[in-house]
This record gives sequence, structure tokens and C-alpha cells, in this order.
Amino acid sequence: MKHKQPSGAASRLNYSPKLKAVMEEIKPILQKHDLAGCVFLYDNDKGEYFHRLDTKKGVIRMQNTPEGELLRFRSKLADFNGDRQAQKQATEHSVGQLRVLCDMMGNSFMMLEGVYQQISKHIDIEHGEGVHTPHEQSENQ
Repeated sequence: MKHKQPSGAASRLNYSPKLKAVMEEIKPILQKHDLAGCVFLYDNDKGEYFHRLDTKKGVIRMQNTPEGELLRFRSKLADFNGDRQAQKQATEHSVGQLRVLCDMMGNSFMMLEGVYQQISKHIDIEHGEGVHTPHEQSENQ
């Protein structure tokens, strides 16, 4: 048995309009509840991902640059008007957030990779030009 890529007009795009639309529905939910998260979506050989790490109570900020999204971790006492306790809480929140998200993504990777490896022993997998894009990437790129 072989795995084949989908064909048709949608498969020729370097992004999925459907995934971009779904991601636009997810982003406001994370923002509304001030939650950090890493979201990965897949459909018809296309993938879309989005990271939201800049919660109000943390010290992580996401910055868009020409090279892509940049993660900034800034915890200066001056940013907290000299309040060491507030600085400590915000810093600990962000460190904990990173640790938990890394652990969850690592666990997910190990599970998915294990299944993929087992399946690849039984199926001749043809790797095509599956595309995964950061959600913020323009459709014109």
C-alpha cells in the first residue's frame, strides 16, 4: 500500500485557505482567555502552526521580523517599576509556560513519531511536497 498526495487546485497552493480560516477562529479564543499555546493543524498535505506565548502575566513577547517570528524573553526590574516580587512571578510564569509547552510538544512528538515509524514499516510512504507554514505567513510568500 502506498500513501499518495492529494491532487487538485488546493494542493497546488503553498498554504491551505481552510487551515488559515480555522486558525483565525482559534487565535481569539487564546487571546480572550489570556492563554499561551502552540496550535498545529493538518489537512490535505498542508500544515499550519501558530504559537501564542505572549500572555499578559508573562515576560515573553512575540516579534515579527523579516526572517520570521522571534521570541523575546525580557525580565528587567525596571519593567516592573522596581517590584521584585512582580518580576519574579512574571518570570516564573513564563519559565513554567515554556517548560510545560515543551514537555507537551515533546510527548506529542514521541507519540506521533513512534506511530509514523511503525506505519512506515508496513506502508511505502512517498514523501511529497507537503507544506507547513506559520500562520502569520502571507499567502503571497
